[in-house]
Amino acid sequence: MNKKDSLGYAICTTARKIHRCLTARFEKYDITPEQWIVLRAVFENEGISQKTLAGLVGKDPNNVKVLVDKLVRKALLVRQTNPEDKRAFSLFVMPNGRVLNYKIQMENDHMLDYLAEGLSGRELNRFLQTLDKINGTVDADEARLAAEAAAATKTAGKAE
Repeated sequence: MNKKDSLGYAICTTARKIHRCLTARFEKYDITPEQWIVLRAVFENEGISQKTLAGLVGKDPNNVKVLVDKLVRKALLVRQTNPEDKRAFSLFVMPNGRVLNYKIQMENDHMLDYLAEGLSGRELNRFLQTLDKINGTVDADEARLAAEAAAATKTAGKAE
């Protein structure tokens, strides 16, 4: 099996193409797919902390900070001091962020409908089940690698 026939290559190539299409669709709204993922996550979890948000969207906390900063500058999100922890901020969607979230959701839904065009309900369900299995395998591998890294760090600390 050559590289172009491999599962990973096919998934990555398709994901990049979908990302480019979403980027083009979102451009008229002055928002990127990454920014929308953050906006949508806050929309669905009002009052969330940046740290929790980073875990929820599966991104590095520093990258999430940059994305949140951009959304705050665009007046789509607002940071408010957490009343229980004055060092932490809670994130909320501004009114124009709510409107934009709905518009972007519609664009996303159109894109998803387009992607599923020509697939039967059975084919789509089978495809989604297969992706779920692959995601589960990747999640398990990430957990194993993180545990190995933690053990190696612990062992290295004892050796010093």
